[in-house]
Amino acid sequence: MSTARPLNDDEVFNEMKKMVAFIKQEALEKAREIKVK
Repeated sequence: MSTARPLNDDEVFNEMKKMVAFIKQEALEKAREIKVK
């Protein structure tokens, strides 16, 4: 976060969506690796 000012609700929501999407992606990759073994 480069901005010092507080985020508004939309920005917070977008950041959370990005984080959730990233975490889901990571989980899918891990699951795929485990299945391959």
